[in-house]
Amino acid sequence: AGSWDMFSLPGPSGTAADPVHGSGLAAAFLSRNKFVTLDRATRNLQVRDFTGAVTKVVPAPNARADKLFQASTSGRVLVKSGDRVSLFEIASRRELNEVAGLVVKYVTW
Repeated sequence: AGSWDMFSLPGPSGTAADPVHGSGLAAAFLSRNKFVTLDRATRNLQVRDFTGAVTKVVPAPNARADKLFQASTSGRVLVKSGDRVSLFEIASRRELNEVAGLVVKYVTW
C-alpha cells in the first residue's frame, strides 16, 4: 500500500491551493505540469494533472512494475520491475531501453 500527496507552494498572491492526495505504489514528475502514478491494483501508469485528475492511463511495460523514477527527458519515466529498470516513453507507449541489476534503490539518468 502506498500514497502520494501534492502540495503547491504559495504564488505571488500569497495563497496556496489545497493539497491533493491519492493512492498508488509510486509517483514521479513527467513534465512541468504533469506527473505519473503507478496504480497498485492494475499496475497501470496514470498520467495526472496538478489537480490530481487522471488524463491518460497507459499499461506499464512490465506487469510486475513496483517503482517509478523521474527521467530527465520530458514525457519519459523510469519503471522498476523486479531486478530491471526500463526507460518508458508515455506518448508512444514504448520501452526505449532496459537495464538489469541486482537491487535497485536509486536511479539517476
